[in-house]
Amino acid sequence: MVEEVYIADYLRSPFARARPENPEIDLFNNVYMPDITALLVKRIIERTGINPDEIGDVLTGCTM
Repeated sequence: MVEEVYIADYLRSPFARARPENPEIDLFNNVYMPDITALLVKRIIERTGINPDEIGDVLTGCTM
């Protein structure tokens, strides 16, 4: 059972439009989205000063 919950921060990320027939118009076509998520989590840790050892879970979401 969780005793305390904290919402620390949020960031948005770019996304690919998945146009394999025209990858030159999609800068993020070849970017693996979990890599972008990892960069966002690192940035949030830097921005907030949270000790990474104190993080139990990270929840992410996607909306369109």
